[in-house]
Amino acid sequence: MFALALVAAFVVLALASAAVLADSGLRWWSAFGRLRSELAGSKEGRIHSTGIRTRKASRVRAATCRQPLAVSVKRAAA
Repeated sequence: MFALALVAAFVVLALASAAVLADSGLRWWSAFGRLRSELAGSKEGRIHSTGIRTRKASRVRAATCRQPLAVSVKRAAA
């Protein structure tokens, strides 16, 4: 009986560990994806640090463009 409880505890611990690692991995994936799109978007005519929109930005893209809540490291250093 004790062995069954011990195995069940290990299974629960393994599932909890896998869930935490998966959540952490998805957060990193999302953060790097956002950084990659932000760096690529600066060349495509999104709003720059001056706040002026370039001609390449269309109205639809400008309407759907989300700005990050925090200032990026690259913009803060400039």
